[in-house]
Amino acid sequence: MFLFRLSRALLMLAAILFAALGTFALWRPHEVLKPLGFELTTADARTEVRATYGGLQLALALVFATAGRSRKLWLGGIALLSAVTSGFLIGRGVGYLVEGPPGRITVFLAACELTMWLPATFILFVQMHLVGEEPPK
Repeated sequence: MFLFRLSRALLMLAAILFAALGTFALWRPHEVLKPLGFELTTADARTEVRATYGGLQLALALVFATAGRSRKLWLGGIALLSAVTSGFLIGRGVGYLVEGPPGRITVFLAACELTMWLPATFILFVQMHLVGEEPPK
């Protein structure tokens, strides 16, 4: 029961964070990547940010929110959260290896992603290997 409640809270937090980023990216695409040194000078560049950082993040937020409210979908939501944050962390790790030490913003983003990845992956591991796949009743 504890893992289920923790999962629901984690999924709802992820939904809020992804929705916030997605909404911001849809309406202010030129500001999303500015702290990292990007200047979005073309309509295509801004549209790409709207699609990737806006639409995709909003879609993920919807999935996380739906999974966080469902006894049937919660474990799939946790698996998706673990996979998505794993992808972010792998990309940042490769960037570190290829480019050298990251700046403060990248370190902050990696810390946020790690904060979501650790509990999601722990819950997924425990539920799949120690408890079983069925949620508590």
